[in-house]
Amino acid sequence: RLEGVPVPVEVIPSARSLVGRKLVGLGGDPIYREHYVTDSGNIILDVERLNLANPVEMEEKINHIPGVVCAGIFAKNLADVLIVASQDGVHEYP
Repeated sequence: RLEGVPVPVEVIPSARSLVGRKLVGLGGDPIYREHYVTDSGNIILDVERLNLANPVEMEEKINHIPGVVCAGIFAKNLADVLIVASQDGVHEYP
């Protein structure tokens, strides 16, 4: 469950404003991750307050916004392994 966790959305820089407005329209509160550029030269918007009751539907809606490269929900293609870092070290869960 991702409730209460900001969803990272990779965005083409020139589409930042458009994508931000669309994310607000979906009920989110996008926050620009300053001083960070992806390996592909894109930016990240961390989106708080999204309703993730239906994560597959929300992932599809976000990924279909022009200018979005990928939303960090990954509900359609579930991960095979979860890697979690904490103060106790790094733990891997199959």
